Parts: sequence; C-alpha cells; structure tokens
Amino acid sequence: MREIKTGKEIVDEFFQKILEIPNVDVELTSKIKELYDSSKFTETNLNALLDEIIEQKKEEKSED
Repeated sequence: MREIKTGKEIVDEFFQKILEIPNVDVELTSKIKELYDSSKFTETNLNALLDEIIEQKKEEKSED
C-alpha cells in the first residue's frame, strides 16, 4: 500500500528538487529555496526578494 504524503512532505520534496528543473533560473530558484529552507517563505518576503531581483536586473541592463 502506498503511503499518502502530507502537504508539507510534498512541498519539502518540491523544494529539494527545485534546482533540478530544466531551464530554471538558478539564481532566482536558489534564493526562493533559501527562503523556504530558513522558514521565511512568506508572501511579504517573496515579494521583497522579487523586487530586489528586478532592481538588480534593471541596474545590470542600465550598465550595458
């Protein structure tokens, strides 16, 4: 009989394998995984992270 996984187990497994997803943005994914691993994966922290990455990309673009 197969064991039914809990929601937490499914999410934990997802974040353990997230960097193995083909064509994934490794920088962004690593930072999201860090939030999850440190129990800081909240909407507020995720939005702040995405805003930070957007600003970094804008700065990189303006430097070119």
